[in-house]
Order: sequence, then structure tokens, then C-alpha cells
Amino acid sequence: MTSGVFFDLDGTLVDTAYLHTVSWWQAFRQHQRDVGTARIHRAIGMEADRIIDHLPSTGGVCVPLPARGNCCRPSQSAACAQ
Repeated sequence: MTSGVFFDLDGTLVDTAYLHTVSWWQAFRQHQRDVGTARIHRAIGMEADRIIDHLPSTGGVCVPLPARGNCCRPSQSAACAQ
């Protein structure tokens, strides 16, 4: 018997754009930002910090990103570490 594991990192096998859109929408709502899902969907594929900067109605809100020490921008890492 052969077994294996598939990794779909770029959405080739499974289209995850909808799930990313919903996740971002929920994160923005938790920070009292009303950003339309169509606008978020068009930004999917950008790095997280670029999505935040790209969508004007986010007001530059810092949506926590655990991979960056809960900061939304690398430049904020030192401030968030304190």
C-alpha cells in the first residue's frame, strides 16, 4: 500500500481564496473595520502587511499576525516585543 501527503501551498489543487477572504473579513470586523469582501478578494495573494495597507478603509489597523510577533508590519516588531 502506498500512502502520501499533498501540500497545496499556492491554491493549485484547492481554491482557498474564498476562505482567505472570509478570514480577513472576520479579522477586520473584530477590529471594527467594515471592508467589503469583494475588495478583500481582489487583494488576496498579497502579503498580509500589504493587504492592510492596500485597503484604505482599514485605517492602517494592525491585525495581529502571530508569525511576526503579533505585529502587522515588520517595522513594528520591536515596539510589539516590548
